[in-house]
Amino acid sequence: MVWHTYKGRLMDKKSRGPTDPSTKDHIIIQSPFHILCGHDDIITCLFVSTDLDIVISGSKDGTCIFHTLREGIYVRSIRHPTGSSISKLVVSQHGRIVFYSENDLSLHMYSINGKHIASSESNGRLTCMELSCCGEFLVCAGDHGQLILRSMHSLDVIYRYEGGGKVITSLCVLQRSASWQEQRTAA
Repeated sequence: MVWHTYKGRLMDKKSRGPTDPSTKDHIIIQSPFHILCGHDDIITCLFVSTDLDIVISGSKDGTCIFHTLREGIYVRSIRHPTGSSISKLVVSQHGRIVFYSENDLSLHMYSINGKHIASSESNGRLTCMELSCCGEFLVCAGDHGQLILRSMHSLDVIYRYEGGGKVITSLCVLQRSASWQEQRTAA
């Protein structure tokens, strides 16, 4: 389901003044704007982009389903090659989708038009995936503390850091700032 939210303040009926601004500064419309259908099992991951006008949902049923965000129109489905459930997905600004399945520990890349580009074994259970700011690299973290940098053209491993054996539960990829680069070259 897709809801519209609006930034604003709710008025408390008793005091005729604004309610607590920390919790009431966004208004969510009571009924959904779109109800998107198509999966036969639980949705496990979701991608939403206003720029690409797309909602992509991954499910335990082994499909990724595409709908337009503005109109809620079904666009296409992509099925995992072996029908395994989709655990995680990322989408680049260049229109490349990578999904991961915990069932068979595989990564699969498709174009936003549904064309298969590459597949690869993840060589271990992945706990999280993020894209680089430029969209050219996929950063994956594993349950043994490893970080793997992959190409978003082929899913080839570019760099592997084995880590300290502790589970990485979250990733955040930041764009390198000019000041950080200047500090690094000055040192």
